Amino acid sequence: MLDFPPSEKSLHQIFIALLITEIAFFVLTVPLSFFGGMMAEAAIEEAVGPTEMTGPEVAVTVLASMIALVGIPSLIASWVGLFLYKSWARWLYAATGLVLGIIYVPISFMDFTLTWGLPSALNDLASVVSGAILATIFLTPLAHRFAPETKSTLVDNSIPRQNGG
Repeated sequence: MLDFPPSEKSLHQIFIALLITEIAFFVLTVPLSFFGGMMAEAAIEEAVGPTEMTGPEVAVTVLASMIALVGIPSLIASWVGLFLYKSWARWLYAATGLVLGIIYVPISFMDFTLTWGLPSALNDLASVVSGAILATIFLTPLAHRFAPETKSTLVDNSIPRQNGG
């Protein structure tokens, strides 16, 4: 049973579980989203015949490509850094989430597609997990593990000094 407030050891275990959960949601959601999109396109083509891409669909495709080319590697790098408690990782994680959210807003205005509810539900759950990760890495006692390492002395002791000069 977890005690409240949780100890640093318990927070570490919760944090690792949250990271693994978010990665699992990502691994499940991305293929399911593509599969659901392909199913929707096939159903539309079967019902009305082949269609050409409109301007908004081209814009959505370009923005989705930006997410795939920039956002996914940034997210993966931040996950690796978070597992290793690197100070840059929490800022990369927060910035990646913010930028992806900003990119997602125009996509949501232009995208009127038939979607499958399962990937959407998994994305909603992943958003809650992401919020819990952000809270953990910035607001809990575990945040001190992400503090940048500082040098304790300004003098390099590896070079021998000469006396009298």
